[in-house]
Amino acid sequence: MTATIPLAVALLLAVPTAPPVEVRDGVGAPAALTASVLRAQEAAATASADAIAVIVFSNITAAAEDEWVGAGIAETLAADLAGDGALSVVGREKVSGALENLSSGRDAGAEATEAIEVRVGRRLGARWIVSGAYQRLGDRLRITARVVEVASAAVMHTAKVDGLMTELFALQDRLSADLRRGLPGGADATATAARAPTSSVPANDAVGNAPLVSVNATT
Repeated sequence: MTATIPLAVALLLAVPTAPPVEVRDGVGAPAALTASVLRAQEAAATASADAIAVIVFSNITAAAEDEWVGAGIAETLAADLAGDGALSVVGREKVSGALENLSSGRDAGAEATEAIEVRVGRRLGARWIVSGAYQRLGDRLRITARVVEVASAAVMHTAKVDGLMTELFALQDRLSADLRRGLPGGADATATAARAPTSSVPANDAVGNAPLVSVNATT
C-alpha cells in the first residue's frame, strides 16, 4: 500500500493540464484567442455608436500648391457633421496622431492588409470614417468621398462633385450634404443646401469630360 501512493501522485502529475478558460456570459472560451479576434473585440467594445472621423483628403494630382485643399475639405466636412448634433466627430488632432502612428509603423497591432480607414477607425474607436481625394485640371476640380463602416470595412456611401476651383466652398457644401444622406439623420441633411440658390456650371467637364450638374452658390 505504501508503494502505490507515490505512484498515484506521479500519474496525476503526468496528466496534461487544460488551457486556461475565460468565462463570458456563462460560456467557457479558450483564453488563447487570435490577435485579430482580440482587436475586433476591443474595437467593438470601445467604438462609440455615433462616432465618426474625417481623414484629410488625398491630392491625386500631387501639385504642391494644392496641398491645402485636402485639409480644408476635411475641416469643412467635420464641422458640418458636428453641427448636425446627431454625430460625435473625432477631433482633428486625434485623427492626425493616429495617421502618424500608422505611417511610422508604431501601430503594430493593426493588420497591414487592412485599409487605412479601417485601421484609423479602430484606433480612434470610431464607427465610421470619411475619406476621399481630389484632382485638379486647370481651373476645374473634382472631389470624391466615401463613408466606410469600421466594423465591416464596407463602403456605406459615396459622393462626387465637380466644378470650378473658384467654387470650392460651394463644392464642399454640396459634398457635405451628399455624404450626410448616408449617415444617421441624413433625411434632414440637405436643408442647408436647399436654402441656397443654385448656379449653372459649364456643360463641359475638363476633368472627367462629362456634363456637370448645378452646384450651390456661396452667399
